[in-house]
Amino acid sequence: MGLTVESKEFQQVLHNLRLENMSLSTELQKRVIRLVNSDVTITPELIKRIVQHGKI
Repeated sequence: MGLTVESKEFQQVLHNLRLENMSLSTELQKRVIRLVNSDVTITPELIKRIVQHGKI
């Protein structure tokens, strides 16, 4: 089974973002989970684009 909004791992990611004064909207959380559960290779460049543009 893949990552879910309720999973311990994803909750840890959200917690770490809050520690850095960052957050993800509910819609962006869903998109991130879909991306992580897909076959897309997640690279630093992809993460930068997502952070800069809020799009996946």
